[in-house]
Amino acid sequence: MSRHRLVLSMVMCILWVASLAGAASQSRATTFAGRTDECRAAGFVENRGQWHDRTLYLARNGGDIVGLEDDAIALAIRNPRQGPHEADWHVVRFRFEGATPEMAPEAECALPGSLRYFSGGSRCFCAQRFGAVTYHELYPGIAVRVKIADPAGRTIPLEYDVVAAPGADLRRFAVAVEGIDDVRLENDGSLVLDSRAGRVCQPAPVAWIETPSGEKTPIACGYRVLDAHRYGLAAPAWDGRALLVIDPIVAWSRFIGGESDDTLYDVQVREADNALVIAGSTRSLSFPELDDANEYDGLRGNLDAFVMCLDAMTGELRSAAILTSEANDEAWALALAENGEVTVGGYTEASSFPVTTDTVPAAGANAFVARLSPDLAALEWSTALGGNGEDRAANVVIAGEHSAWVLGFTDSADFPVTADSFRQTRPGGRYDLFVAKLNTDSAGEEGVVYSTYLGGSGSDPLDFGTIRDLHETLALAVDNGGRVYVAGRTDSRDYPTTPGAWDRAYGDDFSKAFLSVLAPAAQAAEQLVYSTYLGGYSDAASINDIVLAPSGSVWACGWTFSSSFPTTADAYQRQLIAPAFGSNGFLACVVPDDSLPAAAQLAYSTFLTGTNGAGRCAMHSSGSLTVVGGTRETLLPVSPDSPDSTFNGDGDVYLTRLDPTLDHVDQHLFSTYIGGPAYDRSQGLAVDALNRAYVVGHSTSSTIEILDGQSNGGQDGFIAMLDLRQPTATFTLDGPHDGAVNVDASASTTPAGTTIESYLWDFGDGGVAEGATASHVYAPGRFTIALTVTNNLGLTGTKRAPVTATCTATGDVAPWTAADIGAPLFPGSAWREGDGITLCAGGRTPISTADEFHYVHQEAGRDFSAVVRVEEPLEWIVGARLGLMARGSTDPGAPFAAILAQKYSSDTRLIFRFRNEDVVSARSHGPIALPVWLKIELRGGELVASSSPEGDAWTEVDRIAIAFPDEAPILAGLAACGNDTGDPLKSFTPLRAHVTGLAIALAETFRRGDTNASGGLDIADAICALGYLFGGPDDPCTQSVGACLDAADANDDGRVDIADAVKILAHLFAQAGPLAAPFGACGEDPTADGLDCGQFPSCE
Repeated sequence: MSRHRLVLSMVMCILWVASLAGAASQSRATTFAGRTDECRAAGFVENRGQWHDRTLYLARNGGDIVGLEDDAIALAIRNPRQGPHEADWHVVRFRFEGATPEMAPEAECALPGSLRYFSGGSRCFCAQRFGAVTYHELYPGIAVRVKIADPAGRTIPLEYDVVAAPGADLRRFAVAVEGIDDVRLENDGSLVLDSRAGRVCQPAPVAWIETPSGEKTPIACGYRVLDAHRYGLAAPAWDGRALLVIDPIVAWSRFIGGESDDTLYDVQVREADNALVIAGSTRSLSFPELDDANEYDGLRGNLDAFVMCLDAMTGELRSAAILTSEANDEAWALALAENGEVTVGGYTEASSFPVTTDTVPAAGANAFVARLSPDLAALEWSTALGGNGEDRAANVVIAGEHSAWVLGFTDSADFPVTADSFRQTRPGGRYDLFVAKLNTDSAGEEGVVYSTYLGGSGSDPLDFGTIRDLHETLALAVDNGGRVYVAGRTDSRDYPTTPGAWDRAYGDDFSKAFLSVLAPAAQAAEQLVYSTYLGGYSDAASINDIVLAPSGSVWACGWTFSSSFPTTADAYQRQLIAPAFGSNGFLACVVPDDSLPAAAQLAYSTFLTGTNGAGRCAMHSSGSLTVVGGTRETLLPVSPDSPDSTFNGDGDVYLTRLDPTLDHVDQHLFSTYIGGPAYDRSQGLAVDALNRAYVVGHSTSSTIEILDGQSNGGQDGFIAMLDLRQPTATFTLDGPHDGAVNVDASASTTPAGTTIESYLWDFGDGGVAEGATASHVYAPGRFTIALTVTNNLGLTGTKRAPVTATCTATGDVAPWTAADIGAPLFPGSAWREGDGITLCAGGRTPISTADEFHYVHQEAGRDFSAVVRVEEPLEWIVGARLGLMARGSTDPGAPFAAILAQKYSSDTRLIFRFRNEDVVSARSHGPIALPVWLKIELRGGELVASSSPEGDAWTEVDRIAIAFPDEAPILAGLAACGNDTGDPLKSFTPLRAHVTGLAIALAETFRRGDTNASGGLDIADAICALGYLFGGPDDPCTQSVGACLDAADANDDGRVDIADAVKILAHLFAQAGPLAAPFGACGEDPTADGLDCGQFPSCE
């Protein structure tokens, strides 16, 4: 579907089509093959009788036509389904409803020259052209100004400004739209009008209030949909006391090219006049952007180089220049001077390439560098650069007034180098680099101020496919001190590196990325001040672009095939997610100072998930970076506000924005695909002060999702403008207090001209909320709060922060001690509850060097037994463990043995784990059903682990001889590990469980049933048991039985009650058989329970 993007309204009348066939173009093109022509510009043309009476002023907008009437603006849209010579038009009219009667628009900003229209007979109409037309007092106090060109010559086709004076009623402004199906408001604040000929999209407007002194303050503004065919404007925060200006900004993207192959290689933003300057090449015999001026008569060679200037607001062409010879010419790179002049570099293959007087003519396949006037009308200086071989200029950087640095590659042994250069002879290999500084005012070889070879015995840069691709693997930058930064790809094992640099070893890699810094003002031997390789093991890597940061560090982007490519701890993506098509993009920051430790020289490095390479990168004023490149992957982390969220075809362009200064979970700000059903490739990237990104490249797709219109055939260039004015989300956190938190995002911001529309909170546990402030109550655990802020453009910003809601603090668990072992990130606790102990535990799975868990324990001596009943935990995650442990000390590396119930994804299993002589081992013993009784017994240094469904009949699970320390007491008790990741930014649910029956039986000797410790068993023992139970504190048996409750537990059920007296009597008088061991002779209690035997005199 055709997509017409305009500011507020653009409309035309079908009646004017035939009359406008010869209307003058507002753009111009200049062909440099030995001639120059003056600029020809056109704006609104007044109607002097040559058109329908209703039309007062007319202008062309690309392929469409705009007309201004008394109370309306009309747009005639060519139906995109028709051919270029088939007049099938559709008219959409924007009528100002309720406008002041008999109000006539007034033309402003008269443009030089006039147009003559000849009709039947001898009639001639001479019409003036104007840059703007204003509807004064369209409504009381409200004016509308439609602009084509302002007095400074800044072309802004159809920017529609609404100016409301103090006291005006903005509610009166209403537009009734004819010729459409409906009007609807999108989530991003844009207004979409569907018509038979396509979609008219009006992006969200920008507004400000303006004081008499000219001071501007942004204010929120948006469209009001009144009904299916009417809309208005609203600025809720405007109090009517100051001048209000509404000035929408257009988001646009489109194809550029003719019927054959066209490529856009580089783009730069000229902020002074809001222009985009683009360099590229064309094979097309017909190139619409160049044809309008009629100077360009098609290709003189196979490829022609060109430079064009577009309006950054609308994408409309302002001017163009063609650099052409009898052979191939391509413009690969450009740079802009402070005065607006354009310096362009590339290559030519013919001696007829246009050069200026007294410069060096081309002698075959040479590099060229040319300087053009800001309006591209004059070729001010042009020279060839090279020797007798092949020479190509890949990058250009301005080095002052009429001075430029050039980076390229050559195989010429006689490439012009200067006597003071770093290297005066060619290193060898297929190609070598050259770095040159040119005075773009000087004549002949005097224009070469500095020139040097750079490289090794291999190829620098390394072939990536064809020679036309080599420029993509080179990057150039120059700092304020005159140092020159060069980066790219090499297979030279002897590429020059400097001592102490990050990586000097080539290894067995197929190719390496490299970064070199030259100080041309130094002596030749001292000019290479820093140089390093960059890559992983057995890698093929390339740096494709670099950006200098204000700190002096160098940001580099490129591609790598290696999963071992170095990344840093704070990286957005440390691990390579295996790409389906081999390579992966990366973004790295290098500090080029070999006096620093090597580790400090790589300040940041990350993989770029879902990409196959990073081709270009640019830094925003905030310090964030935007990266573009190519991908055939479907795993790009596209943003919710992405204009194209799915992979489209054979190969897509992607755009990603990162802020490495944030926590790694917040670094990813935005990602989108840019592509169609065929192959799409990015070549250039620029960002402007408003955080708009401009991507250029080429495509064989007939359509691209986010581009207006269709390809003209073959391979077309494209330019995509993406508005990245994203809000910055931030919030304060109060709490948690007993799990309750309060959050406040009122300090979040959004760029000038935008307003925050919504706040969405995701508390990480399923809870959500809206609004600038919110409250929430957490269960115990560690969570991540995510705030997403959305502005009126539909763009989002996200901030995340961890929050830990701890469990109930540790209570009295005497005689046990509760403590964390190994300082888990999530603190554990335990407390008595009901008939048992409840505990909450963090900790990670024990590893060979240290343990992390919560331990409820006591000293157990050298021989003991311990039991516990493990119930189904209240909450636990896969890998969490709960059971009994004996260990040598509370040191995280102490020897231990444990029987544990461990949660798996589908069941629960018994695990026997132990550390012996600093080696941790584990043995799995299959699934179990909870609840279950667990028991450990230590006898003579051997630990035996058992389990029982009911705590009566025990089954041995495992055993191990543990080398516990000889002198220190052994600890025993309940161990709980929640299986935390240990990452404070990742959510975690602790293990929460309740256990009963936790007990330790120390290895004291006694005789069972001998309650009075007399050395024998008789009726007096039954009487003493009853005295302990019912005789009160003065009964003599209270003390003797209390000294060894194990002896009084005649039935060995872990309790002392009347059943024990009955058991003794049954043995004595009812032939009930012997009591449980130890019986008849002194011995240890083989059963772990809650009873103890502190003193039994007859066995001592």
